[in-house]
Amino acid sequence: MYTMSEDNILALAENTSDERSLVILSPGAFINISECAVVVLSEPVEKHDRCIYEVGAEVFSNERRAEIFSKVLGTSIMYEQQTIEDFYKTNISSGMNHSLVYDLIKLAFNGEGKKATLQLAVILNRPLRTFEEWLQDNIQLFQWK
Repeated sequence: MYTMSEDNILALAENTSDERSLVILSPGAFINISECAVVVLSEPVEKHDRCIYEVGAEVFSNERRAEIFSKVLGTSIMYEQQTIEDFYKTNISSGMNHSLVYDLIKLAFNGEGKKATLQLAVILNRPLRTFEEWLQDNIQLFQWK
């Protein structure tokens, strides 16, 4: 999700006379972001200078996400849609500020930031990891004792 703040950062970088480089990793999903950062930091600065890489490997519904959790964890997981009002109240009552919750509503309910960035495979020089692969690798984080 490209934002006005990224425009401002790019403008600041362009108007600064010192020898600095700028790369922005804009996550839509975090599964491949650390490997992308490693590649960008390991390669010549000139290759990635002033680039913005959106990171989002897969796009699927919350119902599909529940199916994947069910398959990998071996238990039935059901997705229940929360109302915007309940989502807002729950997050505000947990201490989040209004502007953050408002942006989370855009992501969760409007689908902003939900797009696959298959071109990231070019940077990583490998196919993108899927959510199911990531979940298999991190299954211990979701198992109860």
